[in-house]
Amino acid sequence: LGLVALTPEGVAALPPGITRQALASSRRAAGHLVLPPGFISTPVDRHETFPAQPPPTGHHTVHRHHPVARPPIPRGGPILAVGDSVMLGASTELESALGPELRIDAVVSRQPEATIARLYAYRAEGSLPRRVIVHIGDNGPVYYADAQRLKQALAGVPLVVIVNVRVDTTWQSEVNSELLQTVAGWHQATIADWYDASADPGMVVDGTHTSPAGARVFAAVISRAIHSPHLGGVTR
Repeated sequence: LGLVALTPEGVAALPPGITRQALASSRRAAGHLVLPPGFISTPVDRHETFPAQPPPTGHHTVHRHHPVARPPIPRGGPILAVGDSVMLGASTELESALGPELRIDAVVSRQPEATIARLYAYRAEGSLPRRVIVHIGDNGPVYYADAQRLKQALAGVPLVVIVNVRVDTTWQSEVNSELLQTVAGWHQATIADWYDASADPGMVVDGTHTSPAGARVFAAVISRAIHSPHLGGVTR
């Protein structure tokens, strides 16, 4: 999706909603982390793994009435947004909605495995902030194994916003179903429901990329998920 055709004179065609400035940002992000190594790390060991699912509760479960205390939802500090050309096309609106704390790492045609690899790169460098936005699944299916690796990459991050997809492909429903299952029981994560918000006419221009009005809605949905998240579920 969103392939860019190049000619000797320069860019012949851009994905919908993407300016030449945004495309330049995409090219920079393709080769460089937007948060420098050691910029800020999550309050966990960067090598920590996502905890295994707890056993089902039952009559002999110990301490079932004493849930583990969870860190409060972070209300300030840097926000890292990792995505593809859809996020890139709405980058101006996202920056307007979330302010100067936002750093966008969005690359045209980024595949799900590349998105996850980029998050691992931030983790390895100690640069994962306490708030992370991930838009994944526009350019290919997200399978169970991918979802588990995504959890591992973001283990310990207090607030994770995963944006579901509206994409004119056969894997749209599969991706959204997998993402919903991924967030269930993950009490530091929420789904920003772009799929539902983009149902009205005029939100996308080619079945996938945002129109100007759609970009504003895309940013608003993510902003709600950052500021008033339904953790372990869907923020609408």
